[in-house]
Amino acid sequence: MTDVDDPAARVAERYASKKFDSMYDLQLFMESLPGWKRVKSLMGSKYVAFTKKFGVVNIELGWEDSVWNRDAYIYAPMPRSVGFDGPEYEALKEKLYQRIHDIPGKSWPHIEKTLLDVAKAWKGSSKRQKKDRSSIRYKPGYGQDYLQGDEAYKRWLSDVRDFLQREIDKSAQHGTDWTTRDLADWVMQHSPFDGLIGVSRRDMGKAISRLLNAMAKAGKIEKDTNNPRVPRWLGLNWVPRKRPGW
Repeated sequence: MTDVDDPAARVAERYASKKFDSMYDLQLFMESLPGWKRVKSLMGSKYVAFTKKFGVVNIELGWEDSVWNRDAYIYAPMPRSVGFDGPEYEALKEKLYQRIHDIPGKSWPHIEKTLLDVAKAWKGSSKRQKKDRSSIRYKPGYGQDYLQGDEAYKRWLSDVRDFLQREIDKSAQHGTDWTTRDLADWVMQHSPFDGLIGVSRRDMGKAISRLLNAMAKAGKIEKDTNNPRVPRWLGLNWVPRKRPGW
């Protein structure tokens, strides 16, 4: 039973099955509906927009703020696992952006069904796809043959992990720590790690960040999170740097 002293609850109940008379009716309903929040529209300042998280994705419901407008849109961002040049991109783009025409005369269940269809389409295409590493090449050292594919990538990761461990432990003896970016730059300045072919520097940096977190989790190094946005890494044998004269 609706709480008569709760205006939001009364509005939500009123439009749960009743057809909307105007776009303003839809706005009143959205402002009263649990889980939805008002946001700046991705379409621009002339639009009214609300978002709600469906699983792990935020889906936007919005419309142009005009007395003449009668349509709403539903939008979900493209999953990261879908490449812009992939064959499924165009087909999925149509599923993730839907327009609902003539909102006045429709009820919330009609709109909600389209929302759920968009959420389902996003979830079905968001599964992480195994990366094709067949074109990757890596030469571990001078005089050695090139490795290819997964073997090359795994060997590069192993060599980088050993290098990181040595450098972090060595620096710790002098009371020095590192940021993730400093370590990534340091790795890529040293041969043979800069010779990984088929992987962008950005992806190499992400791989180094994952390695550092895995090493800290395994207790091989320490992660200083005093500044969570820029963590620092130090060896277990870290000693405070003494000031002159101490």
